[in-house]
Amino acid sequence: MTLRSAGPPTPPGPVGPRWGLGDALAAWLAGVVAGTLALSVLLALADRRRPDAVTVAVAVCAQFGAHVAVAARAAAKGHGSLARDFGWCLRWRDARWLPVGAAGQLVSTAALWPIWRLTGERDPQQLVGVLRDASPAGFVWVALAVVVLAPAGEELVFRGLLLRSLARRMPVPAAVGVGGAAFAVVHLLDPGAVLVLAPLLGLAFAAGALAVRTGALSAPMWLHAGFNLATVVLLALTR
Repeated sequence: MTLRSAGPPTPPGPVGPRWGLGDALAAWLAGVVAGTLALSVLLALADRRRPDAVTVAVAVCAQFGAHVAVAARAAAKGHGSLARDFGWCLRWRDARWLPVGAAGQLVSTAALWPIWRLTGERDPQQLVGVLRDASPAGFVWVALAVVVLAPAGEELVFRGLLLRSLARRMPVPAAVGVGGAAFAVVHLLDPGAVLVLAPLLGLAFAAGALAVRTGALSAPMWLHAGFNLATVVLLALTR
């Protein structure tokens, strides 16, 4: 089992891509720093302690931009293309994975609902609370960021740079497992995410398997978008 390239084949050469785990870490850290900085600046300017919907949407945009910028710099050490190096592309035929991701999130929510009721936790993640309290316009902005930008950026980092870097050092199934665990663990920067750790692991493993199977990030991005979309729709219905 190997990871295939999303782009056209290239003649074999004596030197392989020079990007690796350090670049994956740099891309993730850059996103965290950019998002946190944007959030902090906007909160300071508005003299607020808690983020609102627009602030969160801007932070997600900053995080996405940082992910892409660092990944593009890493790709310069390989073929110079986000598609050829990391499989970052979007294909409309893969949209069939959108409802699959949404169904996975709905099943997870139904399974975890009794636990949330027992713990009294209404908003497991901070972002969920922001969406629940947002104005209609703010809700739309955050929803677009969460459904479109977040999956595109996170799949580029975790199933693009990280998974492919790991697969050069260990068997691919192990790379999917390690990369998936890393994806779930980093979400614990939001302490409330511990209650949704199992669904995050399921999403990560499924996205990793799709990345390996298809050789591209299109299907994982659609799957991830569906997962997030289900959350947004549920919140819209229960506001």
